[in-house]
Amino acid sequence: MLNCSRPFICRLLMASAVALTSVAAAAAPEIWPTVSSAAPKEPRVEARIADLLQRLTLEQKVAQMVQADIRYVTPEDVKKYRLGAVLNGGGAFPGDNKHAAVADWIALADRFYDASMDTSPTRSMAITMCTERRCFLTTSVSEPRTILN
Repeated sequence: MLNCSRPFICRLLMASAVALTSVAAAAAPEIWPTVSSAAPKEPRVEARIADLLQRLTLEQKVAQMVQADIRYVTPEDVKKYRLGAVLNGGGAFPGDNKHAAVADWIALADRFYDASMDTSPTRSMAITMCTERRCFLTTSVSEPRTILN
């Protein structure tokens, strides 16, 4: 059972797990649309993805799908629950300071990244940071961020 000090996050994770389990139980793969892509699949990448998914628990998979707003989540929450993404948009600012400096944004992103990459006791995954309509895979201040959309 999930030991949760932040009831909102706990309810969100549990509701997501219930929904995911219900959908999976009722799923009928034969009626799913077929996806075709001009980009060829890379066997090494596909094997890596399959390996990662096989090693994640249901709780970890659900947590990877959660995108929490920076007003309601802390780096400690990201570390504890292994959340997959953090959003700063719609009036959210570091320290709730509308005039936060670029350095404040970078420091906040790095704290979330550091929390996501903590390796104890389970495998870490880099967190995705989203601002307005752009998402970035966080790396570190000295490395470029990868724009996803």
